[in-house]
Amino acid sequence: MSLTKLNLGSFDVTSSGWITFFNLMERPGSILGRLVELEMMGRSNVTDEVLIIAAGALVNNTSLKQFRFLGRDLTDVGWSAVEHTLCNKSSIDSIYESNHTLEYNGMIMMTPLTVTCLLRLNEGKDKGEVARQKIIQYYFLEGNGCNLHELMKMDMEMMPHVFGCFGRYDVVSREGARRRQTAKRVVVGLELIYRLVRGMPALFDPLAKARLCKGPESI
Repeated sequence: MSLTKLNLGSFDVTSSGWITFFNLMERPGSILGRLVELEMMGRSNVTDEVLIIAAGALVNNTSLKQFRFLGRDLTDVGWSAVEHTLCNKSSIDSIYESNHTLEYNGMIMMTPLTVTCLLRLNEGKDKGEVARQKIIQYYFLEGNGCNLHELMKMDMEMMPHVFGCFGRYDVVSREGARRRQTAKRVVVGLELIYRLVRGMPALFDPLAKARLCKGPESI
């Protein structure tokens, strides 16, 4: 029950064998679900189908940090499944419940930078902080801030907390989508605050704010 490292690199495992392995890993109470390091380098046969099953097994996994493997002919289909596991962008809750454990130093060299960026975020020790950074970068900032309208529905009393939360993330690394692209440092918090202010000018217009507080009949 104390198994934390497993090296299967010297075994000739088929794709169907790996699919069975990850299905077992996903079972509640499985000893495989407690692994911290999994080595599949060597004669492993990781395909898109295997990577999709592996990504599904890691959605609720909070143990595995290092996952080394060789992949043959992997495409965006397989890597998209991994990205979805690391950051399910469909909602704030789904991002918060994504995998924040798997780290970059365990993946293969040809990992796409979109996945690499998420894996590097996971290296943070405070997983709550990791989740908040993903929410800001991939839910509010991505797509030109199109999800900021959800914040505009909140009570005015909550806005100072929102600005304070955004202000904590002044500089964040964004590595882009293409391989070998140079990482960039961008001001994220200020950009989001600027977009929120543009969308809610009443916050800084005393007359408009007074009308907003009194209701539509005062306009």
